[in-house]
Amino acid sequence: YEDLTVAENLRLFADCCNNDSGLRVLSEEVIRFQLSAFLERRVSECSQGIARRASIVRALLNRPELLLLDEPYSSLDQIGRAALDQVLAQYKSAGRTVLLASHDPEILARHTGPRLVLRGGEVADVTPRPEQSQQALH
Repeated sequence: YEDLTVAENLRLFADCCNNDSGLRVLSEEVIRFQLSAFLERRVSECSQGIARRASIVRALLNRPELLLLDEPYSSLDQIGRAALDQVLAQYKSAGRTVLLASHDPEILARHTGPRLVLRGGEVADVTPRPEQSQQALH
């Protein structure tokens, strides 16, 4: 909500998590995404990069098993990109699922896993999970 501060927005969504872990996650992610200096600013007064960092933190509050990200790196500065890379690596190591949509091949190259390529609204290529390709060899 643009008329609320970053902190008010994040607290609102943390309260919606309905458990104590939302506030703990909030604290961890505010530090990781370096949002402390921006907490008292209205979202409408923040840069797109800061607003994007806050929206990513908001998405992480409930530590969902499935994280859906559509062009998550757009408008992110270097701090936000590094923090998001850390989050995605942690998700992968924890066995959680991330669905990341991007038009940027450099971003996609940094993240391993199965891929689905769409061209003209049609599936153009599917890269299987590593364990699927190993099974195919046996």
